[in-house]
Amino acid sequence: SDSSDDYLLPLRAMSDTKNSQAVFSQLSQKHAPVISPGQLNPKVIMQWSNACTAYFRKQKIKSEDQVTEVVMGLQDELVQDWYVNDIDTFNALAFSEFVKQLRARFLPRDWEDTVSTALRRMFQRDSDRLADWIDSVEKQNLLLWDSTLHMSEKELRTHISTNACAEVRRATAKKEIKEVTNFKHWKDALIAFDD
Repeated sequence: SDSSDDYLLPLRAMSDTKNSQAVFSQLSQKHAPVISPGQLNPKVIMQWSNACTAYFRKQKIKSEDQVTEVVMGLQDELVQDWYVNDIDTFNALAFSEFVKQLRARFLPRDWEDTVSTALRRMFQRDSDRLADWIDSVEKQNLLLWDSTLHMSEKELRTHISTNACAEVRRATAKKEIKEVTNFKHWKDALIAFDD
């Protein structure tokens, strides 16, 4: 059956989840995504939200039914209690607004600043492969996708240019790299230089 009960996981006792991190999972695209009991963080909420969006498209779920279709995949007792206590309000929300409410309730108030600060402090050490470092910068930035602190490709380019190791910083000033306007092509040119 395709009912939402099909993907519910057994709940662990609250004492078991006190200090554990929540984990995202999805059995298949036929099943709604799940976040295990535990402490929520920006990455796991982003993974769940992205998987939910794909699930909605694959299963052709109408926007007005999206929250109710996936919300019980949030397995933590505190999240379920929060939802049940205002079920009609949450069910009426667009999914993107529900995710904003989820973040507002279960992430630290300054989570965006914390993620943004960590992103802006990322610099390439001489021992870091440039491709790996750029990948980690972009992944950190993804956590801020719907935030005003999310870096545009232009801002990422500036960040990478100023925080790469000295050799790569010098390469970003070379005409043949500087003139590349497409972000992916620019990254590829830098990585090819670094290799």
